[in-house]
Amino acid sequence: MTRHEHRVSRVPILVLVVVLLVVAAAFGSAHRGTSTTDARARELQLAATSMPAPSSLSAAWYCAAGTVAAATAEDETIVVSDVGTAPVHAEVEVMSGGPGLAGTSAFDVQPGQERRVLVSSIAAVASPGVVVEVFGGDAAVEHIVVRGTYAAITPCARSASSTWYLPAGTTAGAQQWLSLFDPFGDDAIVDVTFLTDGGPQAPDPLQGLVVPRRSKLLVPVHDDVAKQNLVATIVHARTGRVVAEQSLLFDGSANRAGLTLALGAPAVATRWTFPEGTPAGARGSLVVANPGASGAHVRIAVDLDGQAKLSPETITVGAQSVVSVDLLAHVPSGTGFSVRVQSDVPVSVGQLAFGAANSATTVTPSAVTADRWVFAVGRVNDGWADVLSVVNPSNRTLHVRVLAPGPGGVTSVTGDPVAVPAGARVTVNLGARGVALRAPLTVEGDVPFVAERVDAHAPALTASLGIPDLS
Repeated sequence: MTRHEHRVSRVPILVLVVVLLVVAAAFGSAHRGTSTTDARARELQLAATSMPAPSSLSAAWYCAAGTVAAATAEDETIVVSDVGTAPVHAEVEVMSGGPGLAGTSAFDVQPGQERRVLVSSIAAVASPGVVVEVFGGDAAVEHIVVRGTYAAITPCARSASSTWYLPAGTTAGAQQWLSLFDPFGDDAIVDVTFLTDGGPQAPDPLQGLVVPRRSKLLVPVHDDVAKQNLVATIVHARTGRVVAEQSLLFDGSANRAGLTLALGAPAVATRWTFPEGTPAGARGSLVVANPGASGAHVRIAVDLDGQAKLSPETITVGAQSVVSVDLLAHVPSGTGFSVRVQSDVPVSVGQLAFGAANSATTVTPSAVTADRWVFAVGRVNDGWADVLSVVNPSNRTLHVRVLAPGPGGVTSVTGDPVAVPAGARVTVNLGARGVALRAPLTVEGDVPFVAERVDAHAPALTASLGIPDLS
């Protein structure tokens, strides 16, 4: 064989190698794209609420827990905030069952502003379900429930689901109310089960429960599961979809009082993050509910502010059971912290906390991260202390900005981006930073993070996750 013949014989091999490399690169790119798409779809499944995609012409928001109990006088306020650059139009529908609406209201919201609407001003319904549809722009919706001197705030849901988990409940010294809202044109049929101190319970009256179309069903959990320290709720729809929220009314016994509000999670997960481990001055217990058929090994990492470190704790949660963990057992007094929970099987996680004035709040963790979080309510009202907590669960340094409208337009209330090391967190006192009342809040970073707002006005205490932008 000549040198020329030898060189020519290599050409097909080289061509084949190049072709294989191109195919492999294309496959890898497609695989990475699919993986990214799958991961985003999973995040959307885990998130009960999220910001609409920028291309959305309209977006619906569902607010279930309007009135905690028909015999009491809670006031529900819907908050619609425009965090975009164009005006938005909002239509609020109050549903009470049947083909018609109890009442409607329509209004516009300008960029950088919020609009608060008292539900009772639209329709005097004892137990309303509320749908807010927003057209155009970039808007977020939360609702505030007030009972006397207590208040609770949470984002409204962006979608209904066939399954919901609400881990942090109790019927010991409290009324536990489950709001099931069906905003659609067909009835839903659901089964409600509980994981308690005494084991799983499935009360007969709550199996095959009919939630009438375009209405909300209010379930007094304390009537069927009485005097249980831990009550984790699982809602599963046989047909249809619903939105599930939980309210707790504490009667003042055992130094516990007040009102809490929690939007359920539509799925269990193996990772959860609390930006605010326990609100400052409060005492709280982490609740882990395992609805699965096998035991869960759950690692709880408490990350203290500053240089001090705590060793993670691992607990075992049996199948179909719920346990609580005292988060403050090893935390130095006055030290802030965040919490990361990791499990070998999917679980549901939450927290009940009680402030210095014995007021209760539900602290909800996030199973997702995002590089943008929105709060329809930036600050609750005059006289309230509103603190933003941002935690960075990634392995890279986060640079985060807190944006709020001011006289000259939207500005960063923290000035230059704040650096948050991997695994650390930062807190921002919104009032001290000059955030105006009745103004929405946007938090943006260069790596995914989790953001939560804690609001206090003695005796009221409430904690609320932001709304992640998963678009």
